[in-house]
Amino acid sequence: MIHAAGGADGVEVGPSTFDLLARLSAPVWLIAPRGQVVWLNASARSALSLAEAAAPATIAAVMSDDVAAALTAVPAGRWVHGGVLFHTDTKECLVPCRLFRLEGFASGSDERSLTFAEALVDVATRTEVLRLTEQLAAISGAFPDVRLVLRRDGTITDWTAADITDLPLPAAWIDGRRLQDILPEPGGGEAADALRRLAHGSPVAQFGYTLDRADGSRIFDGRVVALPDAVRVMAIMRNVTDVSRAQTSAAQAHQRLLDALECISEGFVLFDEDDRMVLCNNRFRDIYSAAMDMITPGVQYEALLRAGVARGIFLDARHREEAWIAERLRRHREPGEPFEERLSNGRWLRIEERRTSDGGIVGIRTDITTLRARLTGGEPVTSGWVSVADTESDGAAASIEVVRS
Repeated sequence: MIHAAGGADGVEVGPSTFDLLARLSAPVWLIAPRGQVVWLNASARSALSLAEAAAPATIAAVMSDDVAAALTAVPAGRWVHGGVLFHTDTKECLVPCRLFRLEGFASGSDERSLTFAEALVDVATRTEVLRLTEQLAAISGAFPDVRLVLRRDGTITDWTAADITDLPLPAAWIDGRRLQDILPEPGGGEAADALRRLAHGSPVAQFGYTLDRADGSRIFDGRVVALPDAVRVMAIMRNVTDVSRAQTSAAQAHQRLLDALECISEGFVLFDEDDRMVLCNNRFRDIYSAAMDMITPGVQYEALLRAGVARGIFLDARHREEAWIAERLRRHREPGEPFEERLSNGRWLRIEERRTSDGGIVGIRTDITTLRARLTGGEPVTSGWVSVADTESDGAAASIEVVRS
């Protein structure tokens, strides 16, 4: 029996009120604060496939924290829209509803308020539900390995798996357990953190975990997605073992390449198809140490060249900077035969550049200072870096003349 408070003992609501609600074509429920359904009409029974003799108390209603908070915040009788998840012994059904709070009621207990929930059955709502269902199917299709439907606390209500051996537990043990409890650590903790991020407003959060199997470890990349009904969460997990192993192998191969480049005596540099530096070895940095701060991945070759000219690294660029830069850019972009380059610290370099198959340019810098001195019958003359400003002095000019000879 449901009463409306009107005095110390309350005033019983007349049967005509419930007759009116019972005749509504829209499903209607009255829900106690703890989630117990205390009354529903025939349309609501039909929506839940509930037998006529079944008691309302066998139905549990779950609302998201956001919807519950909105109901508490608004005055009694004001509408709030949100999803309600109804549970029966045989069915679970998410129903988009409009809800309002009724104060001063009791339902055979000491409850002083009820929530009136009316299912939205208009065309616009049906269209939106269909759209969301299609989105859900699309998301599931994009991550075909494992899909779980959860409540906001992580409890699993439905699942599918392309390979049941990808499930963290035997299939019979999955339903009703929390995602964060069935994943091996540290994956369980990551899943719990991801669910907390959803609770704080993030629409998507990432986690990962590894399953140890007899045939080896399996690595999974996971996402939890907050569904628009504000009640459910979808967890989608993809077996990325092959991808992860390929990435690890590629990283190891890259590191071996870097180690090999550090073992050679020549300076090595690689530019991509847009003439941005990809990598170089330490010998290359040593050769152009006066521009060390510029030698970083991503720098344009022309910017690196101009910085070297501005700092006086290239001896032959003195007093004809732009013409020298233009010629050097041409040689770089149209690589051909090796050529020699003089530096202002007295070193001579053999420059060899080649195009790669993807349009990049690989460059080798070989120090030929000693070899050139032997061929010319002289001794190699080297010094520290000479800046453009320094070369204006007579002493610096004299040392440069020695190098030119």
